[in-house]
Amino acid sequence: MKMKPHMVIAVLAPICGSSIPMGFNMGVLNMPQKFIRQWIQHCLLEQYNKVLTDNEEVILWTSVVSTFLVGAMIGALNCSSIADKIGRKKTFLLNHILCFIASTLFTVSAYVNYIEVFVIGRFLSGLCGGIASSLVPIYFSEMFPTQLKGVSGVIHVSGMSFGILLSLIAGMNVIIGSESYWPLLSVITIVGSAGALLVHPFITETPSYSFLKIHSEEKTYNALQKLRSNKNDIEVELSHLKELKAKNNSKSTDEDNWDLKRVLKTPKINILLLNVVILFGSQQLSGINGSWFYSSMIFALAGLKPMHSNLATILASTANWIMGSVSFLIARKFPRRVLLLTSITGCVLGLASESISLYFSQEHILIPYISMVSFLIFILSFCLGLGPLPYIMAVELMPEGPRSVALSLGTSVMWSCNLIVSIAFPLLNYYLGSFSLLVFMSFLICSGIYIFIFLPETFNTKQHTLENSKIKNNSIIVISSNEFEGKNEKKENLNDKSKQTQNV
Repeated sequence: MKMKPHMVIAVLAPICGSSIPMGFNMGVLNMPQKFIRQWIQHCLLEQYNKVLTDNEEVILWTSVVSTFLVGAMIGALNCSSIADKIGRKKTFLLNHILCFIASTLFTVSAYVNYIEVFVIGRFLSGLCGGIASSLVPIYFSEMFPTQLKGVSGVIHVSGMSFGILLSLIAGMNVIIGSESYWPLLSVITIVGSAGALLVHPFITETPSYSFLKIHSEEKTYNALQKLRSNKNDIEVELSHLKELKAKNNSKSTDEDNWDLKRVLKTPKINILLLNVVILFGSQQLSGINGSWFYSSMIFALAGLKPMHSNLATILASTANWIMGSVSFLIARKFPRRVLLLTSITGCVLGLASESISLYFSQEHILIPYISMVSFLIFILSFCLGLGPLPYIMAVELMPEGPRSVALSLGTSVMWSCNLIVSIAFPLLNYYLGSFSLLVFMSFLICSGIYIFIFLPETFNTKQHTLENSKIKNNSIIVISSNEFEGKNEKKENLNDKSKQTQNV
């Protein structure tokens, strides 16, 4: 597809200013954590004359790591309401400014020796990450042409994975992750957010938001002219938006005003929303980000030397990025349920193999490397389905009106589960050792059973069909607009019962 300059900016600015910084801030504490923890203890001794015990130091470090996740939960949960009130473009402006401030605080804190400044910076960076995790998929799903809406979330996942990889490489002791230079790590996100701010005037508001929220056909047409190279595509999309608006106006006067309360009160949407929440929850309860936060510790348990451990982490992150990038092509070729179930099976096998190899790590010189291979199998399997597909299926499952609310709630659940994993993983590892991975395996098995029984297939299903659909026995069944809106509920329930009786 030929991309016009405004379309290129519409893709690159969110990736450089939101997706990559989000991934970078997720992994930035991994490599230089030894020096950062020493600096925190030095700050407490200098400012408060406080010497931490080993247990206190572990609890404090876990709290510092979790600050990012708390901010991300808040950002993700509120992203939808902010983006609907002030628009996608202005929300990006807010997010990039916050990212610039957060990154600056990260660097400044090390030179003023105040841990409070560091914690505020981490909280703000988490806030930015939470907004980005919801806003970028929303923006891309509304910005991309119809044939690419479903796989638009893969681009965000690829940018986030590249950010994680960049943080691990830059955080190595031989680059800028040393005791003297680790505060300069945030310069990378400062550059990304500053670049996004410079090109922000050229970012285009989404046609969908301009037409359905602002109610401006002129702005919608101008946006489509900037983004689409094919004149026929402009007319088709504008016609589709007009039809959608006409249908909405015929049903209710407040159709455009979807919020979390309304979504939760709409029964037909609840079924779809439940699937979105379970997909995002399963993504994190697989243990993926616990592995990234503590990957060095995993490889150390496997018996690898520190340098080899760092290289193994970077290798796994590289595989994560490459696989996440090519998943765009995979998602266009194979059914969603097949990819998800294959991904979960591979993750379960990878975790089982790693758990066993960690337990017998001292038995043979080759076993630590089996652990490394098992971890790579886990990462590759995760990228095949559990990584990108929650974003893709959230777009494909949800109608356009409540889609932003669903993505916001789904990503909020994702960050909540991420927080649970990051806190629980060290404790599980302390009490269960290598068998702690079995906990994540159990979550994956339960998720696989749910997906196999209840999750509908959305591959090659047209968007307008999904917008008026309900889920029954793993299939999409078209229903009337009245049923979708909850009207004639009693009549439809009687019909459903009658059909069920006939099926039996």
